[in-house]
Amino acid sequence: MSPRRWFPILLIAATSVVVAFLALPVLAIFLHTSPARLWDSLGESGSLDALKLSLETTAAAIAIIVVFGTPAAYLLATRSFRGKSLIVTLVELPLVLPPVVAGIGLLAAFGPHGLLGGTLMFAGSVQGVTQTVPLAIYGSFATDFPSALALSAILVIVSGSLLISIQLMSGSRALAVVAR
Repeated sequence: MSPRRWFPILLIAATSVVVAFLALPVLAIFLHTSPARLWDSLGESGSLDALKLSLETTAAAIAIIVVFGTPAAYLLATRSFRGKSLIVTLVELPLVLPPVVAGIGLLAAFGPHGLLGGTLMFAGSVQGVTQTVPLAIYGSFATDFPSALALSAILVIVSGSLLISIQLMSGSRALAVVAR
């Protein structure tokens, strides 16, 4: 069999494995919780507060990204200048660091004994005040796994809805292919 014939088959097989690997954990969340449990989890103490805070912090992060990140990305994508490779490396470095290293770096820079002084605290898990959905999931993981699954499913639904909305607003062809 010539490479022209087996290469597309290999690409399809590899893509199928990747999609299955990425989709299986999301599917498992929904297979291990019921729609009734999803609804009930919203009534649990702190769940709505955590969801509201998560949406508020996401909106603030998006605003910061639009105001600062978009112009920076435009500059880096459209201009050549001395030191550009170094700046691109510094921008991309947090994307490849393990999350614990990024967290320690944030703490060292902005924490109580950080470079900017002692007035700053950027993390917490106080229910109704600083607890976001990921922190609520982490908090309920050890004591109430079904609740953690339900909150995870809600976060998947909200995140998926946002991604689909963005694709619809941008006129993405990916959704048109799925709709066929």
